[in-house]
Amino acid sequence: MMSVPSLPPSAACLLRPRVASAYVLLGGVGLCVTLSAGVAGCAQPLDRPAYRGFDDSAPSDEVANPPLDGPVSPGGTELPPQSDATSDGEPMVILASDLGGESTDAPIVLDPPTTSDASTTDSSGYRTVGGVLGEVNGRPIFTDAVIAAHRNQLRGLAKELDQTTFERAAIGIIADELRARMRELMELSLYERHTRPEEQVLARNITSLWRMRFITDHGGSEAAARQAAYDEYRISLEELGEDQYRQNLQRLFLQKRVFPKVRPSAAELRTAYTEGLARGAFTTDAEIEFSLIEIRPESAADPTSVAEAQARAESIHARARAGEDFADLASKHNDDPGYASRAGRLSDFILPLRPGAFAVPEVEQAAWETEVNGIAPLVRTADGKPILFYIVKVERKQNQTVHSFEDVQDQLVAALAKAKQDTLIQSFLEIEQQRVETPSVDQQNQMLGMAMEIVTQNYNAWRAE
Repeated sequence: MMSVPSLPPSAACLLRPRVASAYVLLGGVGLCVTLSAGVAGCAQPLDRPAYRGFDDSAPSDEVANPPLDGPVSPGGTELPPQSDATSDGEPMVILASDLGGESTDAPIVLDPPTTSDASTTDSSGYRTVGGVLGEVNGRPIFTDAVIAAHRNQLRGLAKELDQTTFERAAIGIIADELRARMRELMELSLYERHTRPEEQVLARNITSLWRMRFITDHGGSEAAARQAAYDEYRISLEELGEDQYRQNLQRLFLQKRVFPKVRPSAAELRTAYTEGLARGAFTTDAEIEFSLIEIRPESAADPTSVAEAQARAESIHARARAGEDFADLASKHNDDPGYASRAGRLSDFILPLRPGAFAVPEVEQAAWETEVNGIAPLVRTADGKPILFYIVKVERKQNQTVHSFEDVQDQLVAALAKAKQDTLIQSFLEIEQQRVETPSVDQQNQMLGMAMEIVTQNYNAWRAE
């Protein structure tokens, strides 16, 4: 099958919707935690190439210590005014959901946890009072929000597992959720730093429209909308709105700061096409599908029996060529029970067939030499093999095709642009990480310990439900 050639690994920079069940690490961040009880949860980092600034002319110390005010490029220089279009005047349309991710050995980025309690309530009453696990750029991560995101999963595990095993599972779940929330806040910081105030106002306005539509979709009742937000996502309507704001700001960031820079050149496209041809990436293999009626003599050693079988096969073959329904003939006159049960169709496990894949070469050769929907000449197995007769109908046939550059140009543009996009976003993230405080291992353990203390306290209650 045709496929786009493989490209360099992706760099992660995506918002995690609250409804997602699997997360990727922030820009490749890995978190290793160890609780006092000895329970460990660790997301191991992967190797990645060394960072290289977008602006190759920028001095190394400028990359390491970029200016702190105003939008900056990964090279450390101020970003010029951007438009919504690419250099050729056409807007780039690349879905943010197509971005991928991989890991690095960079530490989790987080402000130190606070020991003070904080409460945040909305009129729905769904937010409870809870401690602050930590902060990213002054935005808190609440203990109750981290736990609430997986309360049903934790409740189910509590019913199935003893306490020690439950805690081992829970620490991984809570650590993943904590990483995801830190990732969201890190990305929000990145988007706000690299978008202008009027763009942030636009993102808020779009979010307000989304909120109005969400309420309208739930009968025009704000109370019903709040209930729906909690029932579907286990968060408040305000939190759901903040998720929408982050996504809207992300789209503006990509449109203004990323897409205009990532369109591949004609030379890059031609090189990718040439390399793909050498690997067979743009070749669609030949394949065929056909149906069979198999006729067997009662005794291959008895010439009379063989002659009777051949006469029966010739009669059925003539009826098929005359236009009788092949599936009906195959169901009624097939000596192979499997073919009969499927109205002559081969097993789906072996379809479609590539050249040389069928066990009876004489049948396959006849099929390839016959037009689609045609009946092949009556086939008899070669001398030296068990004597069998086959009536063959070709259902579908596709010859090998080598796709031209024009055929795959759009796929190449999307694939190469995504590779550039991932690299550029990773550069932005690496610079952003330099601006945020990094907690010590003790602080990370303190954060997880606060959450796990509440989870552990709920274990018996959840188990008894």
